Amino acid sequence: MNQEKSPLSMLTGPKKMSRGEVKNAAIVEAARVIFLKHGFDGASMDQIAASAGVSKRTVYFHFQSKVNLFANVMMAMCASKRPEVVGGETLETSSVLAPSRPIDQALMELGENFLSMIFEPEAMALFRILIGQANQFPEIGQEFFDRGPREMLDMLTHYLTAAQDRGVIRLNGDPELAAGSFLTSLLGPIYIQCLATACPPPSPAMIRKQAKSAVTTFLNGSQVAAAAVPAE
Repeated sequence: MNQEKSPLSMLTGPKKMSRGEVKNAAIVEAARVIFLKHGFDGASMDQIAASAGVSKRTVYFHFQSKVNLFANVMMAMCASKRPEVVGGETLETSSVLAPSRPIDQALMELGENFLSMIFEPEAMALFRILIGQANQFPEIGQEFFDRGPREMLDMLTHYLTAAQDRGVIRLNGDPELAAGSFLTSLLGPIYIQCLATACPPPSPAMIRKQAKSAVTTFLNGSQVAAAAVPAE
């Protein structure tokens, strides 16, 4: 994956932004830092305004509420991480899921990138905050799902559908279910353990091992046109 970038750096470049958009992104970046340090309940709009170098009135003008601001923090994370995972903004521009690549290599790189992203301490911390607010503010979780996991699922579904249309693979069932099964199999029990206990994330070697296991299981459950199971 590319070197980690903050949501602000992703939102402010390379496209030139208006003054209002730059201020908006600066507030989101400040909120990200404050939420990570104090949690949702401990964070205040005063702290966020001071960190962003703006007035609290300006923060409310741009985001109306702390709930809306946290939702924008989560959306910024989705926007910054997805291109790193798939190597592009869309399936058409993805270097990871390029149709010219062998499917085993594509799925391996996707799996490793995906696991490296979700096990980042910052991503884990923000996701814990999101879960903690699920009962009171379920709309934040729904928006996060639609802009994060759902878009990833849709992209992989379209990739697998196209691969099946080209005769590269024959799926045993619905492509969306196959895509969901693959992404879910990547997580393994260690994800819940890290999420619940704040244990250290897996090493790159363990991430590769976990991705390889998921790819091997997935391809062994499908009919592949050529040898596509990762070699030992």
